Amino acid sequence: EQGLLNFYQDCFYVKISGHCLENETLLLKMARLIANQLPANSSPPAILRMFPEQNRESNNEVLFSSNFLGYSFFKNAFTSDYSIPDTRFDRFTLFIIKGESKKECHSMLQEYLDFLKLDEVKINEKRLTADDPYYGVVDLVWKDNLIWGIYGLNDLEMRSEYLELTSKNIKDFK
Repeated sequence: EQGLLNFYQDCFYVKISGHCLENETLLLKMARLIANQLPANSSPPAILRMFPEQNRESNNEVLFSSNFLGYSFFKNAFTSDYSIPDTRFDRFTLFIIKGESKKECHSMLQEYLDFLKLDEVKINEKRLTADDPYYGVVDLVWKDNLIWGIYGLNDLEMRSEYLELTSKNIKDFK
């Protein structure tokens, strides 16, 4: 994206924006200055390896430290965009929210259900499908201190496939 530069180094995620900059070399210079002050480990954060590789768009990961999807209760969310070439499926997004604890994840989901006025839905550690007023169908899965999900994809079979791939990666990673 023009005027925006993201990178990770060691355990740090750095996002620099300069929307009024005519010359993007200034963004690169700033990024190098910051990178030189950080530890040298350049492997991606471990959580990014939990995203499936199949049809994943390269270098588009984003970390939302707060206000994921515009909701103040969703924090520490990583996203990755996907697109399936030559199909009817447009671009969609997978996300993984890393909570401090199982209790915090339960609380985030409860606030989401309260916002959606789904008081009758009991929260447990399995799949939850919600009709979000801003993002359409959102599928979420909760296990321990992680919540993962998908939005922007209307096909139930494809949503299930990508949630299963993510679940497998998370299980294999732990």
